[in-house]
Parts: sequence; C-alpha cells; structure tokens
Amino acid sequence: MVYLEKYLIFLVPIIIIIALILATWKKAPQDKAIVVTGLKRRVISGRGGIVIPFFEQCDRISLENMKVEVKTHESLDKNGVPIDTDGVAIIKVKSDTEGVLSAVEQFNTGREKESIEVIKETVQDVLEGKLREIVSKMSIEEIYKDREMFANEVEDVAKSDLQKMGLEIKTFTIRDIDDTKGYLTALGAKQIAEVKKNASIAEAEARREEMEKTAEAKKRGTEAHSPWRASGQDAVIILIARKYEQLVLIRQSQNVNIYPQIAKFSVTNSGGVAALSA
Repeated sequence: MVYLEKYLIFLVPIIIIIALILATWKKAPQDKAIVVTGLKRRVISGRGGIVIPFFEQCDRISLENMKVEVKTHESLDKNGVPIDTDGVAIIKVKSDTEGVLSAVEQFNTGREKESIEVIKETVQDVLEGKLREIVSKMSIEEIYKDREMFANEVEDVAKSDLQKMGLEIKTFTIRDIDDTKGYLTALGAKQIAEVKKNASIAEAEARREEMEKTAEAKKRGTEAHSPWRASGQDAVIILIARKYEQLVLIRQSQNVNIYPQIAKFSVTNSGGVAALSA
C-alpha cells in the first residue's frame, strides 16, 4: 500500500502533464491552416503547435484549390455587341503567413465550410466585374479568335485585387462565348462562304492548269512526229526518205528508174520549216 501511494504521487503529475499537452496541442494538415490569436498571433500549417486555453483562440481555414464558376450575360463589347461568356477559375488562399492572416481577417465565419462559400461568392463577383471590363475593351471577333489572350487579360486585372484579400488565382479559362443576336452565327456563315468560294476558285485554277498541261503535252507530241517541225539537215533527210519510199511503192510495178526523179528534188529551208518540191 505504501509503494502504491509512492507510485501514484509520481504518476498523477505525469498524467496531468500529458493531458494538458493533448488538450493544448493543435495540428494542422498540409491543406489547412490554423490561425492562433491572443497572446501571440501566429499561423500553424503542416505541423503542430500549442494553443493555450482561455488565453488563445484558433480559427481554421482551407488551403485547398476552389473552383469558381464565372458567367456574364449580354456584356457589351467595344462595338456594342452583346455577348455571353462562360468561364471557370481555380483559386486558393495563399500559403504564406501574410496571405493566410489576410484571408482569415476577411472571410472567417467561425466555420470552415461557410468560410469557403464566402470566398467563392466574393471571387465570383470580382471576376465577373473584371470579365465585363475586359469585354468592353475588345471586339467579339478578337475575343472569339483568341480566347487565351482574353482569359489572360481577365486574370491579370483580377490578380492584384485577389492578392489584397490573401487569395491567388491559379488558372482562369473561358469555356464558351455566345451571343443572343446571332452575330457569331452570321460571322461564321460569312467565313464558311468565303472558304467555299476560295476552294471553288482553287479547284477551277487546278483544272485550268491541268488542261493547259495536257494540251501542251499533246502539242509537243504532235510536233515530235511532224517532219515540218524539224530543222536543218534532219528535216531534209526525213523528207527525202519519205519521198523515196513513196516513189518506190508507186513505180516499182512500172519498172521505172526512180533515181532521176530524186535528182530533181530541190530543198529549201525558211524560218526553221523545211519544204520539198519535185
């Protein structure tokens, strides 16, 4: 009994110390942050720390990525054309101490999920305003042709405002652009008609070139087999040879000497075209 009392004397203080440590120890995972206020303002993220009860208070805030839908209806471009835009942004609370403290100061509701909803609503309002601002400075053709540039413009102008609230925008993407007046449909029809027109012209040009090449090839083939296109002595030889063949065929049956007939041939050449007379 005496030994038990001695052990209890040492054991009870140890149990009390452990209980106090467990009660005051707060641990935050990598995707969360704990802001401690009271005796000393500090941020606990991805580690543990001691929070003194009654003297200090802790609030949690998420560091996870948050998806925010951003849509505008009938925003006027610089030419007064009303267009609808549909985008999505990925945002989060900045992980540095300054960012976490700023976000808690502006969005803390005492409940983590409610704080996330407040952040989403605020970011949505900011991005919709910036989206309309950029739309008013560009034409619908510029926005439609280069969505990436349009999204980057919105992201750049919104970035500074979000940083003041302890937030950062990871990505911003335009998913769809449309209009209620049929402007894009008419623009697309015009472009399609232009493409078809150019294709028809190109096809006609190709056919014309093909016909010209075919005609040229036939012309060259005809010239290659025509003795009248030969020049110089080649033409003379060809003509004499053919005339000789004709005379042989005509006079063989008559037993007529054909050599005097050949001797009478006279050959003239004018302008590259050979002519033979008997």
